[in-house]
Order: sequence, then C-alpha cells, then structure tokens
Amino acid sequence: MAKSAQQPITTGIQPMSKPPYWRRPLTLILTIISSLLIALFIHYPFASYSSILPFSALSQESDLSGSPSALKHQGQPCPLPTTRYSIHTGQAACYPSSGGIWVSELDALELQYLGIDRFSSTERPDVPKEEEDAFCHKLRLFGGGWYNPNHEGRDLNVGGECHALDEFDPIVSIVRKIGVPSDENDEGVWVLDVDKNTGIFPDGIIAVRNALSMDERVQA
Repeated sequence: MAKSAQQPITTGIQPMSKPPYWRRPLTLILTIISSLLIALFIHYPFASYSSILPFSALSQESDLSGSPSALKHQGQPCPLPTTRYSIHTGQAACYPSSGGIWVSELDALELQYLGIDRFSSTERPDVPKEEEDAFCHKLRLFGGGWYNPNHEGRDLNVGGECHALDEFDPIVSIVRKIGVPSDENDEGVWVLDVDKNTGIFPDGIIAVRNALSMDERVQA
C-alpha cells in the first residue's frame, strides 16, 4: 500500500517580519528619550529642594543684597543709646563733646565712686558739655570701649535689623582695674592691667573685687 504524501499544516499565523528600515532609528530615539524622562523624574524631587540652603547668612552664590526686601531696610536709621547706666547690662556710658560714646562695664565700688545709682537704670542727664566731658574723664579711668556710630545710627543697621552698640567691636578698648586713694595729697592712682599674653587679670583680681572702698582696693 502506497503512502500518501503529507500535506503541510497551516496555522494562519504569518511569520514575523523585520520592521521596516525607517523604524529602527525612530525606536532607538524613543528609547533614549524615555530613559531621559525617567531619570529626570527620579532626580526632580531632590533637585526641587537643593536650592534651599539651611543657613540664614547669605552665600556668595545667592547674594540677595540687591533684592527689594534688603534695599527697603538698607541704611534705615537706628536709635542711639541715651542711657547713663543700664541695670540690665551693668554698663555705664558717657558722651564726650569730641564725639562718639564711651562705654564701661562697672562693678558696685566703681559705680559708687562715680555717683551712679547701682540699683536702677538712668538716662543721660541734660548737663553742659564741660560737665559731661569731666564725667567722661573719670569714666575712662576704669577702662571700657569707645564707639563712634553714625549720628543717625545707620551703621547699627545690619541685615535690616537694629543692633545694640555693644554687639560691635569698639574702635578703642581698654581693660584694667584702678584704685583711687582717698588721700587728697596723693595724686596717683593704682592700676591693674590684664596679662598681655592671656588677656586676663592675674589671680589677685578676686581680692580687688572684694574691696569695699577705694583705699581697700589700693591695698589689695
């Protein structure tokens, strides 16, 4: 019996043909664009916060000194000190006719010697300039610092905010303790300076601070 010839089985599915020549570059371009978009999407949440610096000071890269907000407050006048003595800071001030403000931090004995109320703040008295200059001469004996702010206080304005005078470095600074003897025939004064290398007083400063009178201070 002769074998019958087998017929090929057809599935109706055409073999996959290669994409046309013009589609290959287009597919590659679309793949690259999709990759870039995905990378940008992943990076974007971090990039949106990277421009916010966790510092209050202005950096060189983001100088806002010319912004409308900064220009609005730039150079605005600030009130100058008018106190003779502040119970909050322990500082006394004088206002010499030559200009500027001299500020000294005083203890109880020094306040008593200068005739300043030790228990309350006082304003600068309305006295002739000669009397104020004489007081300044006494106050400078106890050291302190000399400041020379603008007469309108504009240089006390930093970053749109007014700052206290003692927040700035004085032009002249003297640190020392003095004792004035009560003997009218003794024209000298006793002076204790800080160490030039360390900038602090020697160990004997405790005895000086414990003195209850100028005579005791001189003998300490």
